[in-house]
Amino acid sequence: MSPASATASGSSWIGEAVLLGVSLRPQYSDWESMREASIAADDLGFDWLLTSDHLIASENHRPDPDGSIFEAWQLVAAWAAITRRVRIGVMVSSVTLRHPALLGKMAITLDHISEGRAICGIGAGWFQAENEAYGIGWNDTGERLTRLEEAARIMRSLFDEPRTTFRGDHYQLTDAPAAPKPLQPHLPLLIGGGGERRTMRVAARYADIWNAFGSPASMRRKIALLHGYCAEVGRDVSAIIPTVAVMLDPDESVKSIAARLADYGRAGVGGVVIDVAAPYDLGLLERAAKALQ
Repeated sequence: MSPASATASGSSWIGEAVLLGVSLRPQYSDWESMREASIAADDLGFDWLLTSDHLIASENHRPDPDGSIFEAWQLVAAWAAITRRVRIGVMVSSVTLRHPALLGKMAITLDHISEGRAICGIGAGWFQAENEAYGIGWNDTGERLTRLEEAARIMRSLFDEPRTTFRGDHYQLTDAPAAPKPLQPHLPLLIGGGGERRTMRVAARYADIWNAFGSPASMRRKIALLHGYCAEVGRDVSAIIPTVAVMLDPDESVKSIAARLADYGRAGVGGVVIDVAAPYDLGLLERAAKALQ
């Protein structure tokens, strides 16, 4: 079963083979390199092709205002037009950067360009310096998490319902249309973040894919917590793909990568996303793809 068909049908992912994604960072690179790497990911059989969403480059969470960086949603739209089978999305877009209704329309457009391969990823955001540089409002963690939950509700409704009316603390929509609808019967909503008190509760209620960082042991514990949150809201946990973002060593072998993927699979992780910085190591991508064969 392909990722697209399984997500759309709501089939269980728990205990199935680990899916493999790649996230190409859009900073310190050029379009030619990103185009080459995206086509390679498609040809190599990766399940997901993603990029991060920022307006300012950074290193180790420190802003680099002079560093080059491309806008994420323009990139994924271009990737959608030049690839054939890989699912495409952003991991993740901070809810502080765009109104959720606009972001929902962007995701639907991506779904049409990709012929039904889009993933919409959102998170509460962390990069305060970025917002301040561009004069975009920045709120405390609690308010950003409330925005995240409201955004998830709004986008799910825009994807699925003829019209959306919503009255929240931060967003208000009145009989809002979203036409055309996604090509997919159920456009997947990815929620990123490992916060155990609120972020994971939002994921339990709304996410089709949930992404966090951590070791297999840490992910096993978080996944058990996610199960509990799903039970609280009456949602089948098998409807959510738990994923983890990892970085690989430049010289890591196929055998080593395969062992790491197996460790995460045994911990209950449904997908591993390899975080790749420029210059993109296509040889490493080839070894990662072989690790699942």
